[in-house]
Amino acid sequence: MHNSEESQQENSKEKLIPVTPEDAIGALDFWHHFKIPIPPAMQTAFDNFIKEPTYENVQELKLQVTTAIATSNHEAFKDEIFSKIYKECAAVSYDMSFEKQIQSTLSSDE
Repeated sequence: MHNSEESQQENSKEKLIPVTPEDAIGALDFWHHFKIPIPPAMQTAFDNFIKEPTYENVQELKLQVTTAIATSNHEAFKDEIFSKIYKECAAVSYDMSFEKQIQSTLSSDE
C-alpha cells in the first residue's frame, strides 16, 4: 500500500461519525421529554446534522450539546446521575470551543 493510501485510510478512520441522525433525534427527545429549553444554536446543530450527517456537523452538534448541558440550570441536570456528566460536558465544551477559536484565529491570519 502506498503512503498516500495509508494516510487516506487513517484520515477516514479519524473522521468516523459515531452517531446517526436517529441517535440525534433520540437525544433531542430527552430535551423535549423533560421540557428543557433548547438553545437556538443547539437546535440549529441538530437540524443540520439530521439533514446532513457529516463529521463537521456532528462536531458542531457535540459542541452545542455539551455547552448546553454545562451551562444549563435545569433541574433535570441537577440530579446526582448527571453530576459527573455535567463536569465532563463542561470540560469537553471548553476544549472544543478553545480549539474552534484557535482554528478561527489561525485561518484569519492566512
